[in-house]
Amino acid sequence: MLADDSRSTLGIMRKWNVDVLCTSDDLLSDVGVHRKATEKAGTFRVLPSLRGDSILSFGTEANRRLVAGLSETVPADGLDSYLAGISADGNIAPDDKVYLSSYLLGFLAGEYARRGWVMQLHVGAERYTSSRLRSIAGPAGGYATIGQCCDIRSLVDFLDGCDSNGRLPKTIIYTLNPADNAAFATLTGSFSEEMPRNGFLAIERNDSD
Repeated sequence: MLADDSRSTLGIMRKWNVDVLCTSDDLLSDVGVHRKATEKAGTFRVLPSLRGDSILSFGTEANRRLVAGLSETVPADGLDSYLAGISADGNIAPDDKVYLSSYLLGFLAGEYARRGWVMQLHVGAERYTSSRLRSIAGPAGGYATIGQCCDIRSLVDFLDGCDSNGRLPKTIIYTLNPADNAAFATLTGSFSEEMPRNGFLAIERNDSD
């Protein structure tokens, strides 16, 4: 029964009328495979999406591979802002990590906005759990647990900084910690495209009526 084509990966997605399938990809991933996958799928598109873990995971093997790969493909002056705060062994001081991470997230948000891309912020996941599973399946093996509550003030400052500079893309924020759900739900309204007036949503009225 399970060998039936209708129950294969493609068969199930076709049954449920999937229109677009997006994969999580590293900055240096070969995205040419998506064209081949789209041709094979036939009824839906397979597109890449950027997962930026390796960009921000300073001192890890994934980050060292990224830096080495960028050094081979990007002009040296294009890496200055990224490499300036990273030592030769890839480590970085805790305070500098916050500053550099904030800069990179802001830069990426601006690039997303310029290209009309949607940015997703997944908050509240504690990924450093089982070292054994991490060594087997890698850092995104699906064994994360709930992390600490989000620092809402820091998130607001980040979104406001992007918004104030006209560099806030369409953004999806979601959390693994249910304690943050209400705060996240109201936060999305704080940066809506509608213009509030005196604390209320502005409603246009025709005075001639």
